[in-house]
Amino acid sequence: MGNSQDTPANVVELRLEHPEVPEVWAGESLEFFAVIHSSSDKARRYKAWSEPHIVGLLSDDVITVSIFAAKSKWHFENMQCDEYAELYVPWSVLSGQLQQGVELTFSLGVQRGVHWLGHGASLPDYVDAFYNAYSTTEADPSAPHVKMGVRLVEHFVEGYEGLHEVPGGLM
Repeated sequence: MGNSQDTPANVVELRLEHPEVPEVWAGESLEFFAVIHSSSDKARRYKAWSEPHIVGLLSDDVITVSIFAAKSKWHFENMQCDEYAELYVPWSVLSGQLQQGVELTFSLGVQRGVHWLGHGASLPDYVDAFYNAYSTTEADPSAPHVKMGVRLVEHFVEGYEGLHEVPGGLM
């Protein structure tokens, strides 16, 4: 996919709702955190659930949402966290469905411990992972999931700087 030095062809607002998943493992209450990545942007921490965040996208890009669980923000920032799930949103799937300024919302199923594709997967692998996660919540709306909203902002934004850096070198 695209070179991370390329100028984004599109800019979207991505909004993530807090994951609807069991938060208690082995008697511990854990918090969830997300890191957003696209080929146009570095890996960046998603700052606040339900708040829109700007993401630059190349024409062949994939938005990757990595979800982590930690005891606290401090534990997450110091990389004392568990990889919970990773979600993939290919631009090729969304681009034909978005209208300027109108938010498209959908839910993607999350499963703890499923193999993450990483940055070397093929576009068809990301598309398959997207549709598998999407079909999970279509078949069972009560399944663990993350609700997302994506809104096309501009095809190019002069001076675009991306999201906020991930703390502590995570990712």
